[in-house]
Amino acid sequence: MGSINLFEPTLRGSVGKGRKSEAKEVLEVAHARLLVQTYHHRPQGKKEQPFLQSRKAFIGKLIHLTKLYLGNNQLSRLIPQEVGLLRFVINLQLSSNSLTDSIPSSIRNLTKLLNLYLYINQLSRSIPQEVGMLRSVTHLDLSSNSLTVSIPKSIRNLTKLSLLYLYRNQISASIPYELQNLIFVNVLALSYNNLTKPIPASIGNLINLSTLYLSNKQLSGYTPEEVGMLRSVTHLQLSYNSLIGSIPFSIANLTKLSILYLHTNQLSASIPQELRMLRSVTDLDLSSNYLTDFRNLSTLKVSKNRISRKIPAELANTTQLQSVDLSSNQLVGEIPKEIGKSKLLQLLLQDNKLSGGIPTEIGKLSRLERLNLAANNLSGAIPKQIGECSKLLFLNLSMNKFTKSIPSEISNLHVVESVDLSQNLLREEIPQQFGQLQSLETLNLSQNLLSGSIMRKFSLDKFLTCLLLIATIVYIQSGPRN
Repeated sequence: MGSINLFEPTLRGSVGKGRKSEAKEVLEVAHARLLVQTYHHRPQGKKEQPFLQSRKAFIGKLIHLTKLYLGNNQLSRLIPQEVGLLRFVINLQLSSNSLTDSIPSSIRNLTKLLNLYLYINQLSRSIPQEVGMLRSVTHLDLSSNSLTVSIPKSIRNLTKLSLLYLYRNQISASIPYELQNLIFVNVLALSYNNLTKPIPASIGNLINLSTLYLSNKQLSGYTPEEVGMLRSVTHLQLSYNSLIGSIPFSIANLTKLSILYLHTNQLSASIPQELRMLRSVTDLDLSSNYLTDFRNLSTLKVSKNRISRKIPAELANTTQLQSVDLSSNQLVGEIPKEIGKSKLLQLLLQDNKLSGGIPTEIGKLSRLERLNLAANNLSGAIPKQIGECSKLLFLNLSMNKFTKSIPSEISNLHVVESVDLSQNLLREEIPQQFGQLQSLETLNLSQNLLSGSIMRKFSLDKFLTCLLLIATIVYIQSGPRN
């Protein structure tokens, strides 16, 4: 027999159970090349007998096996030492089970192994040094377990490795210097462990990296300039750490970068202008740091920092800019009229110290879907041009100092779902045309100086789920007086 295929969803029972004669027949299939069991069920009412466990660990009898796929089953207890007898195996897949205890040291015998997948189990203790003897392995995934201690130094021997997943474990200590030997590694994911100390400068030797995930809890120190040597990287995540100092200028060398997450650290100083060189970036998150300045960013999310300068007019020169989130900073000055030259889908400037009026050029943002200017010091009239933002879904101008009347042109926002103009100084009547906003779900006009009738504007069949029209000085009537 050349292979055993147990890949059918109708399988019931288990392999290697029942009468002794039946178990013997399974043991005698010593020349099998492939063993696949993806669906493993135990009969109702019977106690589970671990598939990999028996008095003589029959799996070790399949000495000619080259591929063993046992993922997504109910396998439990430890991986037997006899797995080391599978000297010809090249693919070993035991993921998504309930395997416990440590990875057996006998794994060192699997010298032909190319792919080892043990992710999503309950494996504990340290990664054995013997893993370093798997010199042919290209994919090593031990993620989502409870592995502890440190990454073994013997990992430097895995020079053919292209993918290394160790994320979501309890690995501590520092990132080992020996990782620099993995010059062909393409994906390195060490996130969500207990790694400490600074990121080693030797990380720059991994010149073939395309993806680097180091989002942890305890990495500290400065981001090494050597990160700029990772010229092939497209995804770089260093968030949720305690990194300090400034963003290194060398990051401008990462011209293939599409995702950069540095949020939730202790980064300070100014954001380097060199970031404008990252023309391929589509997702940039620098929020929740102590950054104090920015200029000429191409893709921008820098909320919850301490930026206390004007919004640069040059921001509008980046034609690919789609989302700007500068909320919860200390921005001052006016919103630049040049913003009308951009192709924004989202503009979030709430919770700052912006002053002046909304520029009439806002009406040129024909693609804009979300506009939040709440909690600033904006004043004057709400420009009627805002009604030209025909794709607007969300509009929040609350907690400012807008005066005069609500422009009737807002009724041209036929797809708008939420409008919040509360806590301003708006006067006169609510525009009659508001009743035409068929998509409106939430309207908040509270704490203004509005007057006139409301029930004439909105019929009961509108899809308003929340209508807040309680003014500080109430002039609104439920209808004309008799």
